[in-house]
Amino acid sequence: MTELYSRARQNIDHHRTEAHFYNAIHPEIYNLAEQKRLSRQIHKLVAEIAPSLPVLDLGSGTGNIAEKVQRRGVQVIACDISTDMLKENKAKHKVICDVQHLPFRDEVFGAITSYSLLHHLSDLGEMVKEVARVSGRTAVLYFDHEPFGNSRKLGRYHFTLIDLINWLMWLILHPSYLKRLAAYLLKGRKHHIQNLKNLDNVEQDKLNVSEFLEMLRNEGYHAQLVHYRSSYCIKAYR
Repeated sequence: MTELYSRARQNIDHHRTEAHFYNAIHPEIYNLAEQKRLSRQIHKLVAEIAPSLPVLDLGSGTGNIAEKVQRRGVQVIACDISTDMLKENKAKHKVICDVQHLPFRDEVFGAITSYSLLHHLSDLGEMVKEVARVSGRTAVLYFDHEPFGNSRKLGRYHFTLIDLINWLMWLILHPSYLKRLAAYLLKGRKHHIQNLKNLDNVEQDKLNVSEFLEMLRNEGYHAQLVHYRSSYCIKAYR
């Protein structure tokens, strides 16, 4: 329990210095191509679920998935362990919590989603049990992941040349984040890097996707892995 608490605290501290700049400094996520891909996936997801049941977005952060679900008229609850990240999240309903100990009743959600979350968790098994508990009998699970394994890096983050071009185009279309990028380069980056040096690595070893799929299947889900370029997502149904 002490180790889990320490890991959670490190994640909170890590994202405290990153939250305000997050959408501006992740070219592998916030670029036109990746955002269009994710929007298409969320559109398909919303078409598959019961509109009367809310969606739970785990590790919602700044709202990459939650805002897309909400724009389609479906109630979504964004949960995250970081208060600072949720402040940047435009979802109407937000809950501060650990995804391994969800404060919700059994079988209340029509879908459970996440983006770029799984590699942060110290115990995937506990998270899967909680997901199985709070998801409805016909719920859809959707776990998406940022692009990975590219040879180039911008700071700590992987990207391709196409990602970089699409990132610059996305920033031009979202000038408020272009301003945040400038602020990060001028003063935020130094503080952020210093914070990282003072922390242990908050990310776990590379996610074992096969083991995660097996965990879902053990909870009664039909799970499948879907690849897209250097990204992937996992969909599961009961």
